[in-house]
Amino acid sequence: MTVPRLHIITDSSVLEAPAFPSTAKAVLNAGGSRIALHLRAPGTGGRVLWRVVEACAAVARESGSRIVINDRLDLAVGSGAWGVQLGRRSFPVAAARLILSSGVRIGVSVHDPEEARTAVDAGADFLIAGTLYPSLSHPGAGSTGVQWISAIPGRKPVIGVGGITPERVPEVLTAGAHGVAVIRGVWSSPSPVDAMEEYLAALPG
Repeated sequence: MTVPRLHIITDSSVLEAPAFPSTAKAVLNAGGSRIALHLRAPGTGGRVLWRVVEACAAVARESGSRIVINDRLDLAVGSGAWGVQLGRRSFPVAAARLILSSGVRIGVSVHDPEEARTAVDAGADFLIAGTLYPSLSHPGAGSTGVQWISAIPGRKPVIGVGGITPERVPEVLTAGAHGVAVIRGVWSSPSPVDAMEEYLAALPG
């Protein structure tokens, strides 16, 4: 199954917003198979997060969108999510593969070519690479620029993340990325659906 070019990521503040259920439904229905929605909520309890995952997964099954669960393999298995996203503190890829069904895609967050090489060798299906530009979501993380994306080995899809606006999408793609991931660029917009469409218009296909 093709990895979408636009990945829309949540965080705890996004998930806790009263309007999130209706906004997420609108985004999933409008985005369809063109998007992957990453449900990421560090510090949010499992029961609360499960309710969100369950509701979003039901909409995604109708719209054709992909749901990706960050870190929580149990919720990914229970919801039938399209994919999981692993970070530095997550399960290793090989261990996750033992838990997940063969059809579940595994993404890994990477920050330099060496981490990317390790993730590809371990069997990652796609990579999320960043932080490319200064980002309000990770104010202390600094930024790496896009040049190193071209040094990532292998043919796995690379999704750039971190401070990416629609205007920056062409630069990220030229560096070798398959697509982009965003948080504030969509959720902080007065119209998340319109913001999503702006990103999609800047991406091929």
